[in-house]
Amino acid sequence: MASRYFSGLFVLAAALATVSRISVAETPLPSEKAAVQSFIQAASKDNAAGIRSLVDRDSRYWNSGVLETAIAQNREDIAKILIAHHVNVNARPPLQDFPHASGVKQMASPLESAALGGEVKIAKILLKAGAKPGAALADAVSNPKASISARDREAMVLLLLRHGANPNSESGGLTALDWASANGYTRIVKILLKRGADVDATKGKSANALKVARANGHWDIARLLEVARKSKKSVKKGPRP
Repeated sequence: MASRYFSGLFVLAAALATVSRISVAETPLPSEKAAVQSFIQAASKDNAAGIRSLVDRDSRYWNSGVLETAIAQNREDIAKILIAHHVNVNARPPLQDFPHASGVKQMASPLESAALGGEVKIAKILLKAGAKPGAALADAVSNPKASISARDREAMVLLLLRHGANPNSESGGLTALDWASANGYTRIVKILLKRGADVDATKGKSANALKVARANGHWDIARLLEVARKSKKSVKKGPRP
């Protein structure tokens, strides 16, 4: 999946697999930039009437681009205000608004963007407001960004699983287990296996959890996956008569 933005409003670039979604673009369109600045000014002054006016002026825009923009900038305060004004927490920015986002299928949802950035507090706010997990679980472990602590990454995974995330969810053609195995997240691999993640969910593809764990020298993870695979096979065969 794609790696996180580097600064400001950034478009997600391909990491270890084909990009299927991207976040808000590095250089916003002039109209978007002006709108965001207007909103930030209103928010900084706690101008509820001004915020409501901005949100109501173009519901399609505010229901897609700005919430994701706020999350891309780690602006928890703005995200809270937008959600309080009933912005759609599951809306994705429309691709046609981002002509520079070539070769992608869809933009990242607000929750997927929060998961990519390890923003646990914002993810909690979004989930409480009704955000759907989607591919966020796989996104949470696809980004090996050093600034995301192991504690926050694990907390994000547990949070998403508690809210019904599919342990076999995919991002960029790889499952959450594939990504965790590739990046060496042993504790998260254990969590995913315990929650029912399938070692062979990407069977037949160029990469799967066991292959990427071995390829990256994560032998402790490889052993965990081998044990899980054997256990799975023994369950399928059932007890001997």
